[in-house]
Amino acid sequence: MVSAGLLLSACSGEDADPASVIEDFVTAYNADDLDAVMELFADDAMLSGNPFEFSDGPWVGVSIRSLFFTAMDFAAENAWTISDVEVDGKTVTWNQVYRTTIPGLEATCDNGHRAVVEGGKIESWAWPIETVECP
Repeated sequence: MVSAGLLLSACSGEDADPASVIEDFVTAYNADDLDAVMELFADDAMLSGNPFEFSDGPWVGVSIRSLFFTAMDFAAENAWTISDVEVDGKTVTWNQVYRTTIPGLEATCDNGHRAVVEGGKIESWAWPIETVECP
């Protein structure tokens, strides 16, 4: 877990490229480092959509922590992979594959994640409502 924290401190911050903040999220989540994940969110960040289908959103601020805390219980090793990352100003879009340990739901794929990143922090994240078939 220490290595993810060191990576995050080196890559994020006020001048961080918005895409690197999302990549840091993936690294921290895959390292099972909830504290490092939460360091990437603004205090009043909002996550909307239905990412794990076990709770209704939107999640704001501290409730994001409980969402990811619960999700990490079901995450497979290297749960997150992202692709097709694009940046337009402060907005980052990407596609993702999420792997779980839940029988019958080993992987979900979502296209069209959208986050606004400012000052090295995720201000908002709109999760796609629909999943797509995994390749």
